[in-house]
Amino acid sequence: MRFPVIALLVVVLIAGCDNNRAEKTERVRNLSQPELAEIFARLDELQRKGAPSNLSSQQIPPVVARLKPEGVVIRDNSAWIHIAGVFDDKVYVFVNGLGGAQADGEIVLSPGEREPQEVLWRQPR
Repeated sequence: MRFPVIALLVVVLIAGCDNNRAEKTERVRNLSQPELAEIFARLDELQRKGAPSNLSSQQIPPVVARLKPEGVVIRDNSAWIHIAGVFDDKVYVFVNGLGGAQADGEIVLSPGEREPQEVLWRQPR
């Protein structure tokens, strides 16, 4: 009797994670160009000020916090916003070209291992 109950609980939890993941991914896709530009500007500002690589919830800018991220990491000229997912199949938003990098500023949605990445916003240097 315990195995069927545990199996059902696992199925319900996984289904709930997929729903949450789909909602969060759609929330990112629906961001306006000004909202995306604001995300870039706030993370660029943090990178230039020497923010720690793993941002605490208090350090995450409000425009990013509205996405309800699992975590935000800034490394070199990029930021990784973990939106949802577990193990190898995670949804990320990559913010590239921070801190005056030579590359274009861009925001890319990586919706998981089964879907291609999408460039949501780009600012030429």
